[in-house]
Amino acid sequence: MKRTLSRSQLSRKELVSAIVAQARGWSTRAVILHAVVAERLGLNLSDHKCADLLMSESGISTPGRLAELTGLSTGAITGVLDRLERAGFVAREADPKDRRRTWVRLTPERMPNMQRIFAPFREGMEKLCSGYTVAELQLVHRFLRESEAMAKLAAEEVRKNTDTER
Repeated sequence: MKRTLSRSQLSRKELVSAIVAQARGWSTRAVILHAVVAERLGLNLSDHKCADLLMSESGISTPGRLAELTGLSTGAITGVLDRLERAGFVAREADPKDRRRTWVRLTPERMPNMQRIFAPFREGMEKLCSGYTVAELQLVHRFLRESEAMAKLAAEEVRKNTDTER
């Protein structure tokens, strides 16, 4: 069983190491959660997360923007969108102002199911947050925002290094 230590019991170096280890564990649990959700929705993990990215784009985006957000090629995004469309999660529409552009929209029919599946997680997070002060929540929010940006840069670096190693 893991022992929880207070900040005062750890040096800065130990605390940073503990945060890195905890972030790794959190990341693993998040991937497992999303794999379970994807399976429940009849999707693979990549398709589920692309739908999630589309949701973060207010439910509408272009295939090019999704490729940019994911780092996937436009060809790979086409495959993702084909599968999401067959599963009823997205619809493609021609841009009325520019027929060369396609918009991808989340379909409202599948959203209640996704919301229901994520309800226990959302409720758990709200309960967890209730135990923190506003100042603590601001710090956690800042840390998560900056961690997300750092992870994005790390993924870009891995992609860049992988491309040069081929």
